Amino acid sequence: MKIVQRYETERFMHIFHYKTDSVEEIDYHDRTIEMRPTLFERVKAWVMFPISFFQRRRKISHYIEAIRILLYLIQRKAYLTQSLFMHVKECDKAMNEYRQTGQITLAAYTEKELIGYVKRLISVEIDGLIAKASIQELAQGPKRQDLFKLIKKMMTTSNTYKSYIIYLLFKLMINIYREKKTNQIDDVTISLFFVPLFLGSSRTFAAKKKGAAHYTKILQGWISIMTYIPRARLSK
Repeated sequence: MKIVQRYETERFMHIFHYKTDSVEEIDYHDRTIEMRPTLFERVKAWVMFPISFFQRRRKISHYIEAIRILLYLIQRKAYLTQSLFMHVKECDKAMNEYRQTGQITLAAYTEKELIGYVKRLISVEIDGLIAKASIQELAQGPKRQDLFKLIKKMMTTSNTYKSYIIYLLFKLMINIYREKKTNQIDDVTISLFFVPLFLGSSRTFAAKKKGAAHYTKILQGWISIMTYIPRARLSK
């Protein structure tokens, strides 16, 4: 039986002012936590169950911890801190605490340390929030009229946890974009921080390996998304 989830996707899509008559609608009732597996995948899952069971539990704990940190940063309005997202370094202390206890004590760390920690958690441990097809569309330079459909695809082709992390990252990203003059930060710097989070370390490395021009197109595509989302609605 399919497990259907639709709330977060609908909530995110209600952010937009734009009409969607020209956009191919995606049936929310086909929005599943996991894609329907093939016969080979079902057999493989059965054979690998003892190992995959513990890996899956660990993965879910990564999702929950990332969501907890992002919500905390948004609530604390971390995006108002000047240069907070520039020259971010990994916080080994927080990562060690997480590995020992399953979650960290938020009050024990600065916002700068939390940014470094959640960046490592999402880009390395989770390693990819959006599908490969979405990355290819970004590299092709999507037109403005196609951005809504692309964002919608990012949300509907990810599992429930990833969809919510994507939503929170968009919210944080747009709030940073709104305050870019105060923080003296430009579009490229914001894009350089967030693209590895959405792509994951593996796909970011693969994209850079294809050449500077290819990665620059992905960054430009992401800047188009960042300037497209109605900031006033998303920041509320």
